[in-house]
Amino acid sequence: MIYLFVHVTVEYIKSVQGNMFVDWDVKTVSAADYTVEFRIEPEMYEHFQEKYLDETNPISEIGQFRTYVKDEMESRLTEFPALGIDGPEGDEMPVKIAVITFAFFNFEIIHNLRKRGVYIAKEKWEKMEALNTKMTDRLHNSQELLDLMQTPVACFMSLETEEGKCRADLYNETVTMPDYIQYATFLGSEIDVHQASEPSDIIWENRHFTPGQRFLRTMIVSFAIFLMLCVSFALIFTAQKTSIAMKQKYPKQNCVEVGQEYSNRRSAWMRDSINEYIVNSAIEEKGEVALYTGPMQCFCNAEKKLRHKKSEYYELKNDEGKVTYREQICLQYALDKRNAKLLALSITVIIIVINTVLKKMVVALVGWIGEDTISQQKGSVVKGAFLGQFFNTGFIILIVNANMKQHKPKEFWRLFNGPFSDYLPQWYLEVGVKIITTYTVQGIMPYINVVKESVILKLKGRADTKGSGDPFRTSKRTIQTYKAVYLGKDMPIHFKYSDALNITFLAMLYGFGMPIMYPMAMVIVSNQRLCERIQVAYNYRQPPAMDDSLSNSVLTIMKYAPIMLLFNGYWLMDNQ
Repeated sequence: MIYLFVHVTVEYIKSVQGNMFVDWDVKTVSAADYTVEFRIEPEMYEHFQEKYLDETNPISEIGQFRTYVKDEMESRLTEFPALGIDGPEGDEMPVKIAVITFAFFNFEIIHNLRKRGVYIAKEKWEKMEALNTKMTDRLHNSQELLDLMQTPVACFMSLETEEGKCRADLYNETVTMPDYIQYATFLGSEIDVHQASEPSDIIWENRHFTPGQRFLRTMIVSFAIFLMLCVSFALIFTAQKTSIAMKQKYPKQNCVEVGQEYSNRRSAWMRDSINEYIVNSAIEEKGEVALYTGPMQCFCNAEKKLRHKKSEYYELKNDEGKVTYREQICLQYALDKRNAKLLALSITVIIIVINTVLKKMVVALVGWIGEDTISQQKGSVVKGAFLGQFFNTGFIILIVNANMKQHKPKEFWRLFNGPFSDYLPQWYLEVGVKIITTYTVQGIMPYINVVKESVILKLKGRADTKGSGDPFRTSKRTIQTYKAVYLGKDMPIHFKYSDALNITFLAMLYGFGMPIMYPMAMVIVSNQRLCERIQVAYNYRQPPAMDDSLSNSVLTIMKYAPIMLLFNGYWLMDNQ
């Protein structure tokens, strides 16, 4: 029932969002509203060069190709069935293409130009000159590079009328009709004509990648992310295991009863404590697990109340009064307890730091895949970042504390020898508190980020004006560096989405056992929403115009959140 409710709610949000996108698209006229695109395969351009290129024509090769595409597509679209969008007169008029734009195989040159821009902005003139020399040499000496730079890989056609645009939108369906089957291929190959993205959303230098290349790169990136998750698992697993081992080394004891047993017998208490320390030290030297269940813990606690120094030496003497053993037994106890507390508290910090590093690495890896648009690229980042965050925050802390030694194969599961074989009350006190702490930190971080970004921008401006606050006074020597002082960061919308997904999935995973997570999730998401609006208004740069593929992808992932509740919620409910 819960799953159906969430599924219907998400579908409703998607439909409302789709209507809002259509409404925005109607009210906002942009180049993409009348533009379609299709990919130009290498064999298509070779087909044109072999059959239609006129070497004697003074028009350039790419100019002839543009003219051919324009004339051929106008002819086809004019022949297609009329849709009546522009009325009877529009049906009679031939379809005209206003402008054709090509994307070229120019990754190398765009990449170098971006680097050059960075060097100019940072006033690194020597590096800029070296890059200029490198680019000049490549352009002068590499005919292969020049040929690639003039090879079109994608075509963007802007139609003059709504009728023409709608016919182009139906191109793929129309060419399958019996009356138009002769148009099934274009330059010897089938083409996929579809709505073009907003110009600011297009990553022009990635247009040469084929679906096969992207698939291969996606597999490599997925494997790299898997390796990173393994490393993060090892780090968090080791830290948590060490914390658990140190905590189990000193089980809780009733020191009131122990104190009463040794009342007015401090020497006997000290002797028994030293003997316990000696026995456990010998056990540790053998590589086995020490367990202080005797009087030493309570003895050291009593010594602390009496204001004895932790570094005090305690001696064991024989019947003749000769010292046979002398050691700082309470110092080691105090250090172990302190380290156990620090390590337990640091688990949350370790998880947050690892998630932050993981997100940065995912961005770099996904950028290498070569997506066509910023929307697609950020959608891939959302999936990778969310997977890493949810695995580190939701699963590792559960697995590390689980006792699975009874499962087969025992050689593997014996590694997971945590203190809890079920959701016991003590699990909520030890593990549940860590999850809630991580949740709380995520709820506070949006406000911290608002303050941090605001302060950084103010400090950058003050530093540039040498404390005067006058924006017309600057120490910068280029307009790029001056603008960089007052420009904020790009909006990390992909991280916002991954954080929201992580919060929702965690609430579904553990909320049945810790109901406080449901209102906390609502508050955290609301905090994020409020802080994002503030950041966009005052701190972030204006984001690019993107399509709705990113939000639709996130909503599709969101539909699977109740599955966490179905599996783990049943386990929590079954545990009496």
